[in-house]
Amino acid sequence: MAPRVLVVDSDESFRRSLQQRLRELGYEAFASGREETARAQLEGSDFQVVLLGLRGFQRHGLELLEYIRSTWPGVRVITMVPGNRLQLAIEAMKQGAYDDILVPFDMLALLQKIELACRAAGGPLDEEDSRG
Repeated sequence: MAPRVLVVDSDESFRRSLQQRLRELGYEAFASGREETARAQLEGSDFQVVLLGLRGFQRHGLELLEYIRSTWPGVRVITMVPGNRLQLAIEAMKQGAYDDILVPFDMLALLQKIELACRAAGGPLDEEDSRG
């Protein structure tokens, strides 16, 4: 069973591109551009990782992070933060984000973070499973 990843980002082009790339690499990837939709998707599925873009959501993104952490403590949240918003990244880590990555990012670096998060979440990724 492939790891399930939810991409939450307000930028439709970025969100869809990342979702497609993750699918090509064998992940079960889903995407949401709105906080309400993301909440509904989380309710209906067993995700190991949420990639949460904070550039468009900002404070609402931190609220969504808090909601995910309190409702699904086993889900690992990796925040995607613009390089000029380091304080936002720090706040997200304080609120329980598993990890963060600065946008723009190297896809290999993101994949490594996702793999570590899947392992930490107890997801289906095993040592012999390579996705890069």
